[in-house]
Amino acid sequence: MKEIINTLRKYGLTEHEVKTYLALLELVEASAYSVAERAEIPRTSTYSALENLKRRGFVISSLHNGVKFYTPENPKVFLEDLEEKKKQISEILPALSDLVDTANVLPIIKTYQGRKGYIKVRNEMLETFKRRKTKQILVISSPLDFDLFPKYFPDWISERKKMGVMAKTLLRHDAKVDKNFQKNNQDLREVKYLPAEFQFKGTINIYEDKIALFSLQENKLNSIIIDSPIFFEMLKNIFNFTWGLVE
Repeated sequence: MKEIINTLRKYGLTEHEVKTYLALLELVEASAYSVAERAEIPRTSTYSALENLKRRGFVISSLHNGVKFYTPENPKVFLEDLEEKKKQISEILPALSDLVDTANVLPIIKTYQGRKGYIKVRNEMLETFKRRKTKQILVISSPLDFDLFPKYFPDWISERKKMGVMAKTLLRHDAKVDKNFQKNNQDLREVKYLPAEFQFKGTINIYEDKIALFSLQENKLNSIIIDSPIFFEMLKNIFNFTWGLVE
Protein backbone atom coordinates (compact mmCIF):
# COMPACT_ATOMS: atom_id res chain seq x y z
CA MET A 1 0.00 0.00 0.00
CA LYS A 2 2.86 2.39 0.79
CA GLU A 3 4.23 1.92 -2.73
CA ILE A 4 0.80 2.67 -4.23
CA ILE A 5 0.49 5.84 -2.16
CA ASN A 6 3.98 7.03 -3.09
CA THR A 7 3.40 6.33 -6.79
CA LEU A 8 0.09 8.20 -6.87
CA ARG A 9 1.72 11.16 -5.14
CA LYS A 10 4.52 11.14 -7.72
CA TYR A 11 1.82 11.01 -10.38
CA GLY A 12 0.55 14.35 -9.11
CA LEU A 13 -2.20 13.63 -6.58
CA THR A 14 -2.18 15.40 -3.23
CA GLU A 15 -2.10 13.38 -0.01
CA HIS A 16 -5.83 13.97 0.55
CA GLU A 17 -6.64 13.05 -3.06
CA VAL A 18 -4.70 9.80 -2.72
CA LYS A 19 -6.48 8.84 0.51
CA THR A 20 -9.84 9.85 -0.96
CA TYR A 21 -9.37 7.88 -4.17
CA LEU A 22 -8.17 4.73 -2.36
CA ALA A 23 -11.07 4.92 0.08
CA LEU A 24 -13.51 5.29 -2.82
CA LEU A 25 -12.01 2.25 -4.56
CA GLU A 26 -12.85 0.22 -1.48
CA LEU A 27 -16.36 1.65 -1.15
CA VAL A 28 -17.14 1.52 -4.92
CA GLU A 29 -19.92 4.12 -4.54
CA ALA A 30 -20.32 6.47 -1.60
CA SER A 31 -21.19 9.93 -0.39
CA ALA A 32 -18.50 12.42 0.59
CA TYR A 33 -19.42 11.76 4.24
CA SER A 34 -18.75 8.01 3.91
CA VAL A 35 -15.54 8.56 1.99
CA ALA A 36 -14.32 10.99 4.65
CA GLU A 37 -14.93 8.41 7.36
CA ARG A 38 -13.09 5.67 5.43
CA ALA A 39 -10.21 7.97 4.46
CA GLU A 40 -10.03 9.45 7.96
CA ILE A 41 -9.71 13.03 6.74
CA PRO A 42 -11.98 16.08 7.28
CA ARG A 43 -15.20 16.11 5.25
CA THR A 44 -14.40 19.50 3.69
CA SER A 45 -11.02 18.20 2.51
CA THR A 46 -12.68 15.05 1.19
CA TYR A 47 -15.28 16.99 -0.79
CA SER A 48 -12.57 19.20 -2.31
CA ALA A 49 -10.47 16.13 -3.18
CA LEU A 50 -13.46 14.37 -4.77
CA GLU A 51 -14.28 17.37 -6.95
CA ASN A 52 -10.65 17.67 -8.04
CA LEU A 53 -10.56 13.97 -8.91
CA LYS A 54 -13.84 14.37 -10.79
CA ARG A 55 -12.48 17.33 -12.74
CA ARG A 56 -9.47 15.28 -13.79
CA GLY A 57 -11.67 12.38 -14.89
CA PHE A 58 -10.69 9.91 -12.16
CA VAL A 59 -14.09 9.98 -10.43
CA ILE A 60 -17.71 10.38 -11.56
CA SER A 61 -20.73 11.49 -9.53
CA SER A 62 -24.46 10.98 -9.54
CA LEU A 63 -27.44 12.14 -7.44
CA HIS A 64 -29.53 9.75 -5.33
CA ASN A 65 -32.47 11.35 -3.52
CA GLY A 66 -30.71 14.68 -3.58
CA VAL A 67 -27.44 13.31 -2.21
CA LYS A 68 -24.31 13.29 -4.40
CA PHE A 69 -22.59 9.92 -4.62
CA TYR A 70 -19.16 9.31 -6.11
CA THR A 71 -17.80 6.33 -8.04
CA PRO A 72 -14.15 5.77 -9.06
CA GLU A 73 -13.28 5.30 -12.71
CA ASN A 74 -11.29 2.22 -13.72
CA PRO A 75 -7.66 2.78 -12.61
CA LYS A 76 -6.64 2.40 -16.28
CA VAL A 77 -7.82 6.00 -16.62
CA PHE A 78 -4.44 7.08 -15.23
CA LEU A 79 -2.69 5.55 -18.24
CA GLU A 80 -5.19 7.15 -20.60
CA ASP A 81 -4.55 10.49 -18.91
CA LEU A 82 -0.80 10.08 -19.38
CA GLU A 83 -1.24 9.16 -23.05
CA GLU A 84 -3.36 12.27 -23.61
CA LYS A 85 -0.74 14.45 -21.91
CA LYS A 86 1.99 12.83 -23.98
CA LYS A 87 0.01 13.52 -27.15
CA GLN A 88 -0.55 17.16 -26.21
CA ILE A 89 3.13 17.75 -25.39
CA SER A 90 4.23 15.99 -28.59
CA GLU A 91 2.06 18.36 -30.62
CA ILE A 92 3.67 21.49 -29.16
CA LEU A 93 7.22 20.11 -28.85
CA PRO A 94 8.39 21.53 -32.21
CA ALA A 95 7.14 24.97 -31.20
CA LEU A 96 8.86 24.67 -27.81
CA SER A 97 12.11 23.66 -29.51
CA ASP A 98 11.88 26.69 -31.79
CA LEU A 99 11.81 28.90 -28.71
CA VAL A 100 15.11 27.52 -27.47
CA ASP A 101 18.19 29.56 -28.28
CA THR A 102 20.77 26.79 -28.14
CA ALA A 103 23.57 29.32 -27.82
CA ASN A 104 22.18 30.39 -24.44
CA VAL A 105 21.36 26.94 -23.05
CA LEU A 106 23.62 25.91 -20.18
CA PRO A 107 25.29 22.53 -20.63
CA ILE A 108 23.91 19.65 -18.58
CA ILE A 109 26.74 17.76 -16.89
CA LYS A 110 26.25 14.47 -15.08
CA THR A 111 29.09 12.71 -13.28
CA TYR A 112 29.32 9.15 -11.98
CA GLN A 113 31.91 7.09 -10.16
CA GLY A 114 32.88 3.44 -10.15
CA ARG A 115 31.89 0.50 -12.28
CA LYS A 116 28.15 1.09 -11.85
CA GLY A 117 28.57 4.66 -13.02
CA TYR A 118 30.44 3.53 -16.13
CA ILE A 119 27.70 1.06 -17.01
CA LYS A 120 24.98 3.64 -16.34
CA VAL A 121 26.54 6.10 -18.78
CA ARG A 122 27.09 3.40 -21.41
CA ASN A 123 23.47 2.29 -21.11
CA GLU A 124 22.30 5.88 -21.39
CA MET A 125 24.31 6.16 -24.60
CA LEU A 126 22.50 3.15 -26.06
CA GLU A 127 19.16 4.70 -25.14
CA THR A 128 20.16 7.87 -26.96
CA PHE A 129 21.26 5.89 -30.04
CA LYS A 130 17.88 4.16 -30.13
CA ARG A 131 15.84 7.31 -29.51
CA ARG A 132 17.75 9.50 -31.97
CA LYS A 133 18.31 6.73 -34.55
CA THR A 134 22.03 7.44 -34.41
CA LYS A 135 24.13 6.28 -37.39
CA GLN A 136 27.63 7.33 -36.35
CA ILE A 137 29.61 8.21 -33.23
CA LEU A 138 33.11 9.67 -32.96
CA VAL A 139 35.40 7.89 -30.51
CA ILE A 140 38.87 8.39 -29.03
CA SER A 141 39.67 5.11 -27.35
CA SER A 142 42.12 2.54 -26.02
CA PRO A 143 42.02 -1.16 -25.04
CA LEU A 144 41.15 -0.22 -21.45
CA ASP A 145 37.36 -0.55 -21.93
CA PHE A 146 37.91 -4.20 -22.84
CA ASP A 147 40.47 -4.71 -20.07
CA LEU A 148 38.24 -3.36 -17.30
CA PHE A 149 34.90 -4.62 -18.63
CA PRO A 150 35.74 -7.87 -20.48
CA LYS A 151 32.11 -9.05 -20.56
CA TYR A 152 30.04 -5.88 -20.47
CA PHE A 153 31.90 -3.87 -23.13
CA PRO A 154 31.73 -6.54 -25.88
CA ASP A 155 28.01 -6.87 -25.10
CA TRP A 156 27.68 -3.08 -25.38
CA ILE A 157 29.37 -3.17 -28.78
CA SER A 158 26.95 -5.90 -29.87
CA GLU A 159 24.02 -3.65 -28.94
CA ARG A 160 25.60 -0.77 -30.86
CA LYS A 161 26.02 -3.00 -33.90
CA LYS A 162 22.39 -4.17 -33.73
CA MET A 163 21.34 -0.53 -34.06
CA GLY A 164 23.68 -0.04 -37.02
CA VAL A 165 25.77 2.63 -35.29
CA MET A 166 29.20 3.05 -36.91
CA ALA A 167 32.09 4.04 -34.60
CA LYS A 168 34.61 6.34 -36.30
CA THR A 169 37.51 5.74 -33.96
CA LEU A 170 40.90 7.21 -33.16
CA LEU A 171 42.74 4.47 -31.27
CA ARG A 172 45.74 4.50 -29.03
CA HIS A 173 48.78 3.14 -30.91
CA ASP A 174 49.05 -0.08 -28.86
CA ALA A 175 45.55 -1.12 -29.93
CA LYS A 176 47.06 -2.24 -33.27
CA VAL A 177 48.17 -5.50 -31.65
CA ASP A 178 45.28 -5.85 -29.21
CA LYS A 179 43.14 -8.93 -29.90
CA ASN A 180 39.95 -6.96 -29.34
CA PHE A 181 40.67 -4.70 -32.30
CA GLN A 182 41.28 -7.33 -34.95
CA LYS A 183 37.68 -7.32 -36.27
CA ASN A 184 37.09 -3.63 -36.81
CA ASN A 185 34.95 -4.04 -39.93
CA GLN A 186 32.75 -6.64 -38.24
CA ASP A 187 32.40 -4.38 -35.23
CA LEU A 188 31.31 -1.43 -37.40
CA ARG A 189 34.47 0.40 -36.43
CA GLU A 190 36.37 2.67 -38.83
CA VAL A 191 39.83 3.08 -37.34
CA LYS A 192 42.89 5.30 -37.44
CA TYR A 193 45.76 4.97 -34.96
CA LEU A 194 47.27 7.87 -33.05
CA PRO A 195 51.08 8.23 -32.84
CA ALA A 196 52.78 6.20 -30.11
CA GLU A 197 53.53 9.28 -28.01
CA PHE A 198 49.83 9.87 -27.45
CA GLN A 199 49.18 7.82 -24.32
CA PHE A 200 46.01 8.21 -22.27
CA LYS A 201 43.84 6.20 -19.88
CA GLY A 202 40.36 7.05 -20.98
CA THR A 203 37.77 7.15 -23.73
CA ILE A 204 35.81 9.97 -25.32
CA ASN A 205 32.55 9.44 -27.22
CA ILE A 206 31.06 12.30 -29.28
CA TYR A 207 27.45 11.84 -30.41
CA GLU A 208 24.05 13.57 -30.74
CA ASP A 209 24.98 16.90 -29.04
CA LYS A 210 26.56 14.92 -26.19
CA ILE A 211 30.03 13.97 -25.02
CA ALA A 212 30.67 10.92 -22.84
CA LEU A 213 34.06 10.85 -21.12
CA PHE A 214 35.47 7.89 -19.21
CA SER A 215 38.54 7.98 -16.96
CA LEU A 216 39.65 4.34 -17.04
CA GLN A 217 41.87 3.55 -14.10
CA GLU A 218 40.94 0.57 -11.98
CA ASN A 219 40.67 2.50 -8.72
CA LYS A 220 39.66 5.83 -10.26
CA LEU A 221 36.78 5.09 -12.60
CA ASN A 222 34.94 8.30 -13.42
CA SER A 223 32.29 8.79 -16.09
CA ILE A 224 30.84 12.08 -17.33
CA ILE A 225 28.10 13.00 -19.78
CA ILE A 226 28.05 16.56 -21.11
CA ASP A 227 24.88 17.54 -22.97
CA SER A 228 25.81 20.67 -24.90
CA PRO A 229 25.48 21.47 -28.63
CA ILE A 230 28.35 23.97 -28.33
CA PHE A 231 30.82 21.57 -26.69
CA PHE A 232 29.68 18.81 -29.03
CA GLU A 233 30.38 20.93 -32.11
CA MET A 234 33.78 21.99 -30.77
CA LEU A 235 34.90 18.43 -29.94
CA LYS A 236 33.52 17.13 -33.23
CA ASN A 237 35.58 19.68 -35.18
CA ILE A 238 38.73 18.87 -33.20
CA PHE A 239 38.16 15.15 -33.80
CA ASN A 240 37.65 15.61 -37.54
CA PHE A 241 40.73 17.84 -37.78
CA THR A 242 42.82 15.19 -36.00
CA TRP A 243 41.34 12.44 -38.16
CA GLY A 244 42.51 14.29 -41.25
CA LEU A 245 46.06 14.53 -39.90
CA VAL A 246 46.47 10.87 -38.94
CA GLU A 247 47.41 8.30 -41.57
